[in-house]
Amino acid sequence: MFTLAKRQQLGNYIITFQIKEGDYAETYRVKDAGGKNRFLKLINCAKLHRTQFDADGNILEVQIAKSLNHPNVVKYHDNGEVVLDGRKFAYIVFDYISGETVSQYVAREGYLSVYDAKTIVIGILNGVKFLHALQEPVIHNELTIQNVMLDMSKGTNVPRIIDFGYARYLSQGSSAFNKKGLNPFYSAPEVLNGVFSVKSDIFSVGAILYNLIFGIPPYFVDLSECKDDLTAQRVKIEAQQELPLHIPDENKFELDEQVTNIMRKALATDIAERFESADEFIRALNGEIKVVRIDNQKKIKSGESSTKKSSTFSAKRKRFFCHCWNG
Repeated sequence: MFTLAKRQQLGNYIITFQIKEGDYAETYRVKDAGGKNRFLKLINCAKLHRTQFDADGNILEVQIAKSLNHPNVVKYHDNGEVVLDGRKFAYIVFDYISGETVSQYVAREGYLSVYDAKTIVIGILNGVKFLHALQEPVIHNELTIQNVMLDMSKGTNVPRIIDFGYARYLSQGSSAFNKKGLNPFYSAPEVLNGVFSVKSDIFSVGAILYNLIFGIPPYFVDLSECKDDLTAQRVKIEAQQELPLHIPDENKFELDEQVTNIMRKALATDIAERFESADEFIRALNGEIKVVRIDNQKKIKSGESSTKKSSTFSAKRKRFFCHCWNG
């Protein structure tokens, strides 16, 4: 149940719409004192994990939000603290984004053309490039189609990265990271072991690119039987990642060798094989550098035919849409 009711006042803001409830936070659309729409994230401080605070006891997400100022990243506006019914809350206010998440867009449109997918991903990568180039570099750690919004206010879809609940400073160690609640299909193999870096964000953007083109995340496997068991999830996903990345045999316009090689490189399970930076990834998508094919995963069993792989992929895609779009 939401903590704040419609038309309730919180500081200088009036609640106009309840958007989303999470484990430790709730999101609202609000109006500021000037009548302008904003997003407000209300954080229940008592429900935060110890890794969500910095060394000085500040909430990491609030500190990181203050540095966000880029066209492809949600923009920080304000923050504060409040006591409600004897409980301490923090809140962050962001500029309002008139649009929808990439997840909602894909659910409505189906998987996208290669051109549209590349355009969205280049926008995301520009936001990632900004985060990684901050004086204190930030790793987002949860780049998914749910955590990118498409700003439609100017007539074109401008991607904006949102939700920095799992974001960490690059300088922080793996002990500062809590994996619970992460979407494993967009997480690099090392992230599932608590290790994050610039290249783990690169992997996640590669997963978004694959998802936009083929309608399903890479290395997808049904995890319904081990929904709350992180170890079991990791074992099942690692088994998928031991196989070469499956590129469906689909006759899509502009789905050429360069695009498939880009996906293979971004999604390499061997971190050394991935793009070195968001900028290198962008240059590859723009055709400024040629990407050679890599096959660092274990070879697929010779007995599995291409027909079997295709039918298996179609069944996985059906299950993915069933799980994600129909609850």
